[in-house]
Amino acid sequence: MATFTASDLITRVRRRADQENSEFVTDTELTDYLNRGLSELWDIMVTSFQHYSVSTQTYTIPSDSALSLPSTFYKLIGVDFTATGTTYPTRVLPFEFQHRNTYQSPLRNARGHNSIMYQLVGDELKIIPDDNPPSGTVKIWYVPTAPQLGSDVSGIPVGYEDYAVTFAVIQTKAKEESDIAFEVSNLERLKLRIEQSARRRDAGEAKSIVDVNNGTDFYHDIFFG
Repeated sequence: MATFTASDLITRVRRRADQENSEFVTDTELTDYLNRGLSELWDIMVTSFQHYSVSTQTYTIPSDSALSLPSTFYKLIGVDFTATGTTYPTRVLPFEFQHRNTYQSPLRNARGHNSIMYQLVGDELKIIPDDNPPSGTVKIWYVPTAPQLGSDVSGIPVGYEDYAVTFAVIQTKAKEESDIAFEVSNLERLKLRIEQSARRRDAGEAKSIVDVNNGTDFYHDIFFG
């Protein structure tokens, strides 16, 4: 991973777009173009499911069973529940909205501890049962929003930032009505390369199959067995 500053990336865009001695496109505009490019790049990385950036937050379950998501929340990776009096978490599964009233009683996992289910609703994580939730803590694992210029950008592999630079070059040349065909082709090539390489981040051991019906993940047989 590398760290990039706004001035570094703006300089690269100006050089590529032949705008080094021109203010036809301002630094503010270039920053906006770069941020839009970084957002597109982030989506490519996130959909590779390789966890390039993961954040966590832990909550005590409130009386209304609604947990406010962090301001930096983008996509949910997983939810764990640790019941009061225990030291190990259990994986929490989502519920379908049409089942929101079906399981309004404490759920029990294979070890006999009360447990929960969840669903994302707006900017909250909704927990059931919500009438009498078991006491404990919930930990969410999530992908944060895309890094944006204004501070240094980190969490992006070296070379991937060229996608944002190329995106900004296209916007710059389009504004001055220059030919963008080469840069558009270059952006598509970069996208393909990043999509292919991002999915192969771990080139070592093959991933194993997870038994979701083991001692701490016993929901399936309870609800669907």
